[in-house]
Amino acid sequence: MKKKYNTNPFLISYKSQFVYRGNVISWVFGSVFQILLTMALWRYVYHYDAEMQKYMILYVIVSNVIRMFYSGDMSYEISEKIADGSMAIELIRPVNFIWLSYLKMLGRICAGFVMRGIPVIICFIPLIFKNRDQINWHAVPFFVCAVLMGHVLYALLYTLIGFIAFLCFEVWAFERLLDDTIRFLSGSFLPLALFPDWLKNISVFLPFRFLFSFPIEILLGNTGNEVILTNMLLMVLWIMGAGALLAMIYKKAVNIFVVQGG
Repeated sequence: MKKKYNTNPFLISYKSQFVYRGNVISWVFGSVFQILLTMALWRYVYHYDAEMQKYMILYVIVSNVIRMFYSGDMSYEISEKIADGSMAIELIRPVNFIWLSYLKMLGRICAGFVMRGIPVIICFIPLIFKNRDQINWHAVPFFVCAVLMGHVLYALLYTLIGFIAFLCFEVWAFERLLDDTIRFLSGSFLPLALFPDWLKNISVFLPFRFLFSFPIEILLGNTGNEVILTNMLLMVLWIMGAGALLAMIYKKAVNIFVVQGG
């Protein structure tokens, strides 16, 4: 009787992350240390304001948890396959190349959350409980929905970056530019409310605030349902726009694909 092998790309990617379990300890300690260091910074900045300290403590924790649901792996995987020519093989597979890459990335994200995210959350449960009055518990479903939509938008942005490999052999510079832009204009570290007015006004017209600032404002603020639904509609429009652009680029890429590698 032949042994059946699992060919599900999500499960394969998920299980592969547990091979090097020794890395889990360093991941957890690294994440916890980064959060504690950032908390210490905000405690120093707002040493005169106890309420802002509570807010920023939760802001740091929530921001780091959200980050675990985002990954830029799509950019690297797609650009590498374009550069070495292996995308030609991927295109003849019965499964869509982009969908297959997404399932692999999703497997890594889920494994990372199990190994790193849950332990980190457990470590900071006492702080979350202590400052629970800062959390808008009724808005948790909206928060979860916003994070899931942000996950899709994040994946689309990095997938588009990956296809730049058709124009440039190396895309790391574009990846770095997108990384830094998201880190600065998304509110992942510094709340957009602290930005100068001119920069805050610019960020409103960009999609990056939907990745961190918007979900955190839902959970830790008093944002009304009307404002939440309006911003979610804008998120949907950004996702649809990025998806339509990706579909056009993918179709054109398939039509003009030329093997660049060995």
